[in-house]
Amino acid sequence: HSKMVLACASYDGGIFSPMSDFLHRLGAKGYRSRKVALLENGSWAPCAARVMKDKLALMKDVEIVGKPVTVRSRLKSSDIPALEELADAIINA
Repeated sequence: HSKMVLACASYDGGIFSPMSDFLHRLGAKGYRSRKVALLENGSWAPCAARVMKDKLALMKDVEIVGKPVTVRSRLKSSDIPALEELADAIINA
């Protein structure tokens, strides 16, 4: 599989620890030459997309696809266009 969507909540100024572990393991296993889309959730200071992007930047030839989508607290109808745009970016990548 050449594409992946990473979705994570912001947690204590970083990312939820299971996602941090997952990204660490991807790097340790030589994850590379892939396209990744990012989705973050946070209420007052979402930072998960930035943190995931920084971790992915350490991997060879991993490309961020589309504009990361931020959902604040819960999904709202106003978030749907951004999600559709991200879905199109993934499909066309």
